[in-house]
Order: sequence, then C-alpha cells, then structure tokens
Amino acid sequence: MARYTTEYEWTLEPIDEHGDIFDADFSETLAPLKQWGDATALNPEMTRQDIALVRTVGNADEGVVERTWAYVTADGLPAEFEDGHTVPQRFFKEFARNREWAMK
Repeated sequence: MARYTTEYEWTLEPIDEHGDIFDADFSETLAPLKQWGDATALNPEMTRQDIALVRTVGNADEGVVERTWAYVTADGLPAEFEDGHTVPQRFFKEFARNREWAMK
C-alpha cells in the first residue's frame, strides 16, 4: 500500500447569485491567483469570489481520500480547515504578503 501524502493549494472561486462556483482556479502559491483579477467585475453573473487554502490527502493507489478547505474570511485565513486540521504556519506568512488584494 502506498503511503499517504498531504498537499496544499490555493483556490480562487467565483460565486454566482445562487452560490454556485464558476470555473475555480488553483495554484500552489497564492500570488498567481491575483492575475485573474476580480471575477465579479469581469462577469456580472458573479456576485463574489472566495479564496481558500485546500488540503488534499491521498496516494497513488487510492487517489484522493480526503479534501478540506480553509476559506479566507473578513478576519483573514482561519487557523483550521473545515475538518479541524491546523493550517500550517507557512501559509499565514504567504497570506500576509498577499493580504491587501486577497481580502477584497
């Protein structure tokens, strides 16, 4: 049996008026997501956009066995993912470098 690995990536999720995600973008680091700009300005059907850190656990044999999100709120990046796992400290540092545009 292959050993489980944990990977992290950032996502930018444009959300429409019904709460549906439209064409989410993913990146290993947060800064490249800035290039997509404000999806709500580009597409009037999008009412907001959410940024989250995604934690994925899996292996080559079983694929993805667990995936959870830590959504940025008005207070910033939360200390835990939705399932209670702790957000690693390095992501708080990365978020702090991108806070100005990521909090819009």
